[in-house]
Amino acid sequence: MYRRILDILFVCLLAAAAAGTWYWSRPTSPADARERALEVGLPTYYVRDALLLRTDETGRVRYRIHAAYAEELPGGGALRLDDVRIEFREDEQIPWRVRARHAAASLADQVLELGGGVELVRDAPGEGAPTIVRTEKLVLEPLRQFASASGRVTFVLGPNELIADGLKAFLKEDRLELESNVHGRLTP
Repeated sequence: MYRRILDILFVCLLAAAAAGTWYWSRPTSPADARERALEVGLPTYYVRDALLLRTDETGRVRYRIHAAYAEELPGGGALRLDDVRIEFREDEQIPWRVRARHAAASLADQVLELGGGVELVRDAPGEGAPTIVRTEKLVLEPLRQFASASGRVTFVLGPNELIADGLKAFLKEDRLELESNVHGRLTP
Protein backbone atom coordinates (compact mmCIF):
# COMPACT_ATOMS: atom_id res chain seq x y z
CA MET A 1 0.00 0.00 0.00
CA TYR A 2 2.82 2.36 0.93
CA ARG A 3 4.45 1.74 -2.48
CA ARG A 4 1.20 2.53 -4.32
CA ILE A 5 0.84 5.90 -2.54
CA LEU A 6 4.43 6.81 -3.49
CA ASP A 7 3.73 5.91 -7.14
CA ILE A 8 0.59 8.10 -7.17
CA LEU A 9 2.50 11.03 -5.60
CA PHE A 10 5.31 10.61 -8.14
CA VAL A 11 2.82 10.68 -11.07
CA CYS A 12 1.13 13.78 -9.59
CA LEU A 13 4.51 15.47 -9.23
CA LEU A 14 5.39 14.66 -12.86
CA ALA A 15 2.01 16.00 -14.04
CA ALA A 16 2.52 19.23 -12.06
CA ALA A 17 6.03 19.65 -13.56
CA ALA A 18 4.66 19.10 -17.09
CA ALA A 19 1.82 21.60 -16.53
CA GLY A 20 4.27 24.19 -15.12
CA THR A 21 6.65 23.72 -18.05
CA TRP A 22 3.81 24.18 -20.52
CA TYR A 23 2.54 27.28 -18.72
CA TRP A 24 5.89 29.09 -18.69
CA SER A 25 6.86 28.12 -22.24
CA ARG A 26 3.56 28.83 -23.99
CA PRO A 27 3.65 31.48 -26.73
CA THR A 28 2.58 34.97 -25.74
CA SER A 29 0.96 37.58 -27.93
CA PRO A 30 3.28 39.99 -29.82
CA ALA A 31 1.90 42.87 -27.75
CA ASP A 32 2.84 41.08 -24.50
CA ALA A 33 6.34 40.33 -25.82
CA ARG A 34 6.88 43.96 -26.93
CA GLU A 35 5.62 45.24 -23.57
CA ARG A 36 7.95 42.89 -21.69
CA ALA A 37 10.90 43.92 -23.93
CA LEU A 38 10.23 47.60 -23.19
CA GLU A 39 10.08 46.90 -19.45
CA VAL A 40 13.55 45.36 -19.40
CA GLY A 41 15.02 47.79 -21.98
CA LEU A 42 15.55 45.27 -24.77
CA PRO A 43 15.67 46.52 -28.37
CA THR A 44 12.48 46.22 -30.39
CA TYR A 45 14.54 44.94 -33.32
CA TYR A 46 18.16 44.74 -34.39
CA VAL A 47 19.99 44.36 -37.70
CA ARG A 48 23.52 43.32 -38.54
CA ASP A 49 25.36 44.91 -41.50
CA ALA A 50 22.74 47.66 -41.89
CA LEU A 51 22.55 50.21 -44.67
CA LEU A 52 20.27 53.18 -43.96
CA LEU A 53 19.45 55.56 -46.81
CA ARG A 54 18.01 59.06 -46.63
CA THR A 55 16.38 60.20 -49.86
CA ASP A 56 15.23 63.59 -51.10
CA GLU A 57 11.73 64.37 -52.36
CA THR A 58 12.53 62.88 -55.79
CA GLY A 59 13.73 59.59 -54.29
CA ARG A 60 17.45 60.17 -54.89
CA VAL A 61 19.80 59.16 -52.09
CA ARG A 62 21.12 62.13 -50.09
CA TYR A 63 23.35 60.14 -47.75
CA ARG A 64 24.09 56.59 -46.63
CA ILE A 65 24.73 55.27 -43.16
CA HIS A 66 26.53 51.93 -42.96
CA ALA A 67 26.54 50.19 -39.57
CA ALA A 68 27.85 46.80 -38.53
CA TYR A 69 25.00 46.65 -36.00
CA ALA A 70 21.82 48.70 -35.56
CA GLU A 71 19.03 48.40 -33.03
CA GLU A 72 15.89 50.36 -32.30
CA LEU A 73 15.96 51.67 -28.75
CA PRO A 74 12.89 51.20 -26.52
CA GLY A 75 10.23 53.77 -27.31
CA GLY A 76 10.88 53.68 -31.06
CA GLY A 77 12.32 57.18 -31.42
CA ALA A 78 16.02 56.39 -31.81
CA LEU A 79 18.53 53.92 -33.19
CA ARG A 80 21.81 52.75 -31.67
CA LEU A 81 24.49 52.03 -34.27
CA ASP A 82 27.92 50.40 -34.01
CA ASP A 83 30.90 50.69 -36.38
CA VAL A 84 29.35 53.56 -38.35
CA ARG A 85 30.32 55.07 -41.73
CA ILE A 86 28.42 57.97 -43.31
CA GLU A 87 28.81 59.03 -46.93
CA PHE A 88 27.04 61.76 -48.86
CA ARG A 89 25.81 61.47 -52.46
CA GLU A 90 28.60 62.18 -54.95
CA ASP A 91 26.75 64.85 -56.91
CA GLU A 92 26.19 66.78 -53.66
CA GLN A 93 29.95 67.43 -53.89
CA ILE A 94 30.49 66.98 -50.17
CA PRO A 95 34.06 65.70 -49.91
CA TRP A 96 33.76 64.53 -46.28
CA ARG A 97 33.09 61.02 -44.96
CA VAL A 98 32.40 60.24 -41.31
CA ARG A 99 33.44 57.20 -39.23
CA ALA A 100 32.71 56.36 -35.60
CA ARG A 101 32.63 53.34 -33.27
CA HIS A 102 29.05 54.05 -32.26
CA ALA A 103 26.18 56.49 -32.76
CA ALA A 104 22.70 57.30 -31.52
CA ALA A 105 20.36 58.49 -34.25
CA SER A 106 17.25 60.48 -33.41
CA LEU A 107 14.62 59.53 -35.99
CA ALA A 108 12.52 62.64 -35.39
CA ASP A 109 15.34 65.22 -35.48
CA GLN A 110 17.54 63.52 -38.10
CA VAL A 111 20.54 64.11 -35.81
CA LEU A 112 23.33 61.63 -35.11
CA GLU A 113 25.36 61.75 -31.91
CA LEU A 114 28.60 59.98 -32.79
CA GLY A 115 31.09 58.72 -30.24
CA GLY A 116 34.21 56.67 -29.79
CA GLY A 117 37.05 57.56 -32.13
CA VAL A 118 35.06 59.80 -34.48
CA GLU A 119 36.81 60.79 -37.70
CA LEU A 120 35.85 63.25 -40.42
CA VAL A 121 37.92 62.30 -43.47
CA ARG A 122 38.46 64.30 -46.65
CA ASP A 123 40.45 62.62 -49.38
CA ALA A 124 42.95 64.91 -51.05
CA PRO A 125 42.64 65.55 -54.75
CA GLY A 126 45.35 63.65 -56.59
CA GLU A 127 47.79 61.76 -54.42
CA GLY A 128 48.06 64.14 -51.48
CA ALA A 129 47.51 63.26 -47.84
CA PRO A 130 43.92 63.13 -46.64
CA THR A 131 42.62 65.66 -44.14
CA ILE A 132 41.47 63.97 -40.94
CA VAL A 133 39.62 65.48 -38.00
CA ARG A 134 39.50 63.30 -34.87
CA THR A 135 37.39 63.73 -31.75
CA GLU A 136 35.61 61.56 -29.20
CA LYS A 137 32.13 63.04 -29.70
CA LEU A 138 30.52 64.73 -32.67
CA VAL A 139 26.97 65.83 -33.44
CA LEU A 140 26.13 65.43 -37.13
CA GLU A 141 23.12 66.99 -38.82
CA PRO A 142 23.31 65.34 -42.25
CA LEU A 143 20.37 67.21 -43.80
CA ARG A 144 22.04 70.54 -42.93
CA GLN A 145 25.45 69.06 -43.83
CA PHE A 146 26.77 70.39 -40.54
CA ALA A 147 28.78 68.83 -37.70
CA SER A 148 29.92 70.16 -34.34
CA ALA A 149 32.05 69.03 -31.43
CA SER A 150 32.53 70.71 -28.07
CA GLY A 151 35.44 68.61 -26.79
CA ARG A 152 39.05 68.20 -27.86
CA VAL A 153 39.57 68.06 -31.64
CA THR A 154 42.70 67.06 -33.57
CA PHE A 155 43.08 68.31 -37.15
CA VAL A 156 45.68 66.44 -39.22
CA LEU A 157 46.87 67.28 -42.74
CA GLY A 158 50.00 65.35 -43.68
CA PRO A 159 52.72 66.26 -41.15
CA ASN A 160 50.70 69.23 -39.84
CA GLU A 161 48.63 68.87 -36.69
CA LEU A 162 46.41 71.32 -34.84
CA ILE A 163 44.63 70.66 -31.56
CA ALA A 164 41.63 72.72 -30.44
CA ASP A 165 38.64 72.75 -28.14
CA GLY A 166 35.48 72.65 -30.25
CA LEU A 167 34.71 72.45 -33.93
CA LYS A 168 32.10 73.61 -36.40
CA ALA A 169 32.20 71.80 -39.75
CA PHE A 170 30.26 73.15 -42.70
CA LEU A 171 30.60 70.07 -44.88
CA LYS A 172 28.95 71.33 -48.09
CA GLU A 173 31.07 74.49 -47.98
CA ASP A 174 34.18 72.40 -47.19
CA ARG A 175 34.93 74.74 -44.28
CA LEU A 176 36.05 73.96 -40.73
CA GLU A 177 36.18 76.32 -37.77
CA LEU A 178 38.34 75.36 -34.79
CA GLU A 179 36.79 77.20 -31.86
CA SER A 180 39.29 77.85 -29.04
CA ASN A 181 42.68 76.98 -27.51
CA VAL A 182 44.10 76.20 -30.94
CA HIS A 183 47.72 75.09 -30.94
CA GLY A 184 49.90 72.70 -32.90
CA ARG A 185 52.73 72.41 -35.36
CA LEU A 186 52.84 73.39 -39.00
CA THR A 187 55.58 72.27 -41.34
CA PRO A 188 56.46 74.74 -44.10
